[in-house]
Amino acid sequence: MKKVLLFLLSITPILLVARTPDWVSSRPNNSFYYWGIGVCELSDGNFKEVAKRLALEEITQQISVNVESNSFMSMAETDFVAHEDYQKQIQASSQAYLEDLQIFDTYQDKKKYYVCYRLNKDEYKAKTKAKSQEVAKSAYEYLLQARGAEAEGNLTSAIGYYQKGLENIEPWLFLDLSYLEENVPVALYSGYMSIFDGLSLELTPQSATVQNLKATNIEVVANLRKNNIPIRNTPLKAQFVNGKGNITPSVKTNNTGEGRFYLTQLTSKEASQSVKICVDNSILKDLPAIYQNKTTLQKLPEALFAINVEQQNIVFYINTINNAIPPLLRQVASVLSSEYFEVTANLYEATHIIDIATDLRKVGTVTGDLENLDEWLATLDVVLKSKEGTILTHYSLEGVRILVSENSTQTVAAQQASKELTKRFKREFPKKLEKVNI
Repeated sequence: MKKVLLFLLSITPILLVARTPDWVSSRPNNSFYYWGIGVCELSDGNFKEVAKRLALEEITQQISVNVESNSFMSMAETDFVAHEDYQKQIQASSQAYLEDLQIFDTYQDKKKYYVCYRLNKDEYKAKTKAKSQEVAKSAYEYLLQARGAEAEGNLTSAIGYYQKGLENIEPWLFLDLSYLEENVPVALYSGYMSIFDGLSLELTPQSATVQNLKATNIEVVANLRKNNIPIRNTPLKAQFVNGKGNITPSVKTNNTGEGRFYLTQLTSKEASQSVKICVDNSILKDLPAIYQNKTTLQKLPEALFAINVEQQNIVFYINTINNAIPPLLRQVASVLSSEYFEVTANLYEATHIIDIATDLRKVGTVTGDLENLDEWLATLDVVLKSKEGTILTHYSLEGVRILVSENSTQTVAAQQASKELTKRFKREFPKKLEKVNI
C-alpha cells in the first residue's frame, strides 16, 4: 500500500502539468515561422490524415499570399478560370513540396484531434532559393525563344514557347521566380495575353464586281502584320458573310505575311455580297483551355471583301415535269427563286429553263416493335438547261426511303418526303452550282 501511495505521489506533478497546449486555443505569434493547425473530429475514421491536410493547407495558403502579392496573380485575375486553375496548382504543388514537414505538436481530447505544423521561414527560403533559380532560368529561356519568334513574325512558334514556359512554371508558382531582374511568370503570361495586340489584316483588292454564275478568278491578297512585321505561317480562313459562292476556304501566310485567296464563282443572286477573311482560331486549338479565352479571340483581326454582283439578263422558267409531291415542288421552287435565280412565269421571257420532277410510291410495310410503318420511295429531279436544251447541271435524289405510320394517306407521306428531301436539296444543291458556268 505504501508503494502505491508513493507511485501516485510521484506522478501527481505530471498530471497537474498535463493541460491543453496554448496553440490549441491561441495561434502562436512567433513571426519566424509559418504556422498550420488542423483539427478533426475523432468520429472521422481518418482524423489524423484530415487534420494533417488541413494544417498543411493553412501553411500553403500563407505561402500563396506571397505569390498573390506580386502582379502575376492580379493579371490572371482578369480571366477567372485561369485564376482558379493557378490557385489550385499553387496550393497542390506547394503542399506536395511540404510533405516532409515535421510536426510541431499534437493534442487529443475526448472529441477532437489537433495537429500543429510549423515551417521556419528562413530555412524554407534557403531551401527554395536554388529551386527557384533553376525553374526561373528554364522558363526564362522559353521566354527569350518566344520573344525571338515574335520578332521574326512567327506567332505560331511564339505561342508554343509561351505555352511551354507557362507549363514549366505552373507547379512552382509558390516560389519567387524572378530571373535577371525580370518576373518570369508575369513576363510569360503578359507576353501570351498580348501576342495578338497590334495585329492587322489588310486586303488587296478590297472589293470586286462579279457576274453571278459566271466563272471568274479573282485573287484576294490578305496581308497580316504586327507592328509592321510580316506574320508568317499563320492560318487564315475565308467565309461568306452574305451571299454564296466558291472561294479558297483557308490558307497559311507565307514569309512575307501574305495569304492568297481565289474567288472563282458566285452562286447567289444578291446584289451585294461579302466575304470575311480572318485569322483562323485553330491557331489556339492545341493550347490548354487555361490559355484560351474570349479576350484572346477578340484580338484576332478580320477584314471584309465586298462583292458587287453585275446583273445578267438570265431569267429562268420553272417547268413542272411531274408533281407527285406538291409541297416538295413548292419548297424547291421557292429556294431556287429566292436564293439563286431570277424566275418568270412567262416561258417566252425566259432565257433558261428549270425542269422539276417529283415522284412518290408506296413499296411495302415494315413491321415494328411498337407499330407497323408504311415504306415509300421519293424522288426529286432538277435539271437546269438553256432554251435550246443544253444541260447546265442535273441534281437528283432517287429512291429516298420515307417511313410513315401504317395506313397513312399519300398526303401525309408527301409532307414527310418534302421535309426530308428539301433539307438535302438545300445542303447539296449549292455544290452543283459551283460547276455551273452560264
